[in-house]
Amino acid sequence: GPGSGKSTFINFLSVCMAGAWLGDAAANLQTLTAPIPPEPDSSDDPPKPQHWQHGALLPVPVMLRDFASELAGKAALLKCTIARNDQIQELAEQPLLTAFSH
Repeated sequence: GPGSGKSTFINFLSVCMAGAWLGDAAANLQTLTAPIPPEPDSSDDPPKPQHWQHGALLPVPVMLRDFASELAGKAALLKCTIARNDQIQELAEQPLLTAFSH
């Protein structure tokens, strides 16, 4: 529901992925998989690294509410939605999006 941290998590994930692509020392896959710090005075087991086995993926922001509002059964709509995004306009011809054109 609202306020549960979904957008915050996606933003964190995107920053870590972009950082991994750019070789950033502070935001990268190590940041993404670092153990979550325990609560103060916690008697739980020591924190374990977070599981991620996919390597650095290219973060592509798609606002699902915008996508869903335009979804009229069009198969290529996701590609168009991504290509319209000013932040990733230059990626429209990259292999990532080629899969959506078939």
